[in-house]
Amino acid sequence: VRGRNRRPVTGRAVDARHGDIDRDRKPAVGGPSPGDSRKDPRPMQFAYVLPDPASYGDWAAFAADVACVQQAGYDAVELQITDPAAFDDERVRHTLEAAGLPLCAFQTGGSYATRGNCLSTADAAVRDRTERLLMSFVDLAARWRAVMVFGSLQGRLRDEPDRAVGAARIRAALTRIGGHAAARGVTIAIA
Repeated sequence: VRGRNRRPVTGRAVDARHGDIDRDRKPAVGGPSPGDSRKDPRPMQFAYVLPDPASYGDWAAFAADVACVQQAGYDAVELQITDPAAFDDERVRHTLEAAGLPLCAFQTGGSYATRGNCLSTADAAVRDRTERLLMSFVDLAARWRAVMVFGSLQGRLRDEPDRAVGAARIRAALTRIGGHAAARGVTIAIA
């Protein structure tokens, strides 16, 4: 399997697998918060992170990795996607259904290294392009009722040496992206 790690599957993604989403339900990871008398009967669940299906030499290799994830006992799949416009929803859905696995999240950072996308840079054109890309990730996550994981596209210190300036740019973009995500019912996990 080409994936690299496992992540706990939390609230919305787990609930999406079992039917209607109960937005008031506590996440599966960690159970109820301190002082909460409700018991969360769900055990912790794990998702395996796989690369973008488009990065495989052929679809059979991706399908084999998904089957391996299922055979290893994972509860869901998380995908690292570079470009939502190139994502083959139907083919991925068929492959995951054949393995009996839900898709719980999309990682967004693949284009940081390959295309230089980032939100903290001084280059306004790159920031605008990255924000449009993240808006399209929100739309993709909404179609799948999945979480959008945002991390690498924040950028690095070399992209903006002044932390305060970089943070302000990220905050401004995330305010707009977060508004779009809220309207679409998408959860953004910041890594």
